[in-house]
Amino acid sequence: MRIKNYFLLFSLCFSLSLHAAPLQKLTVMLDWFVNPTHGPLLIAKQQGFFKQHGLHVNLIAPADPSDTTKLVALGKADIGISSDPELILLVGRNLPLLRIGALIDQPMVALASYDVKKLADIKGKTIGYAVGGIDKIILKVMLQHVGLKITDVNLVDVHYNLVQALLSKRVDAVTGAMRDYEIPQLKLEGMNTHSFYPEDYGMPRYGELNYVVNRAHRHDARIPKFLAALKQATQFINQHPNKSWRIMVRQHPELKTPLNKLSWKMTHPLFAQQPSLTHKPRIMALAALFKKEAVISEVKSYNHYVA
Repeated sequence: MRIKNYFLLFSLCFSLSLHAAPLQKLTVMLDWFVNPTHGPLLIAKQQGFFKQHGLHVNLIAPADPSDTTKLVALGKADIGISSDPELILLVGRNLPLLRIGALIDQPMVALASYDVKKLADIKGKTIGYAVGGIDKIILKVMLQHVGLKITDVNLVDVHYNLVQALLSKRVDAVTGAMRDYEIPQLKLEGMNTHSFYPEDYGMPRYGELNYVVNRAHRHDARIPKFLAALKQATQFINQHPNKSWRIMVRQHPELKTPLNKLSWKMTHPLFAQQPSLTHKPRIMALAALFKKEAVISEVKSYNHYVA
């Protein structure tokens, strides 16, 4: 009888495996190399949450961070990580992009300096930037807030080498530095900086790391599954932050550094608890500001920005 029962159980499992729906493939282009800010994506993949929702997700780091949105717009990647300012700018240039959810739904960049203690005192100083369009726009708004113009400072393109540019004192300040990465990295390197946050100097609050898709995939059935898995992963991180870190490091040993561990402690409380939630007033306020600053020619309707 026991042998018969085992045979029936084996037959049932085999039958179910034959009829199980194949996993739907999904390609996600990251905004940068794998780092602690990608926690929900890494945990959803490593803990099998994507598979539970019928997805096989491939995470890809771009050769250049500026490639991500281009590849999504061209249909070369299903989902990309972007920011609200970049989204508003690119939609204004008629790129077919839509925000579908949030990874970190608040500003994460800062202007950092080793000697400027008041933003108004930055006049005449040299500022390094990584991303010309977005960094310059945010900087312009911040300077205007303290009565300065963009022409009151000297700008230098350091192309993502923000830390080295500041450590070498090639520049007096850098804009676009991540609060949970470059700022603590500078501190670990022995340089204490003064940080100025965009939302304190005229910028509306916005999402720093969001998920975007090509507009043609607005109704893609994989998107709700993707966001549901990320919500599950974020809940897991909230309940097990230390365990989550160990899981990530086992899969990505390159993360095991003092900087990344510090970054994880700073970042994991900031992950969007409801990845699919969008604050409409924030998006529209940002678009209105960009129109006022002549960054875009018109403010489009909400559904041009958000799926």
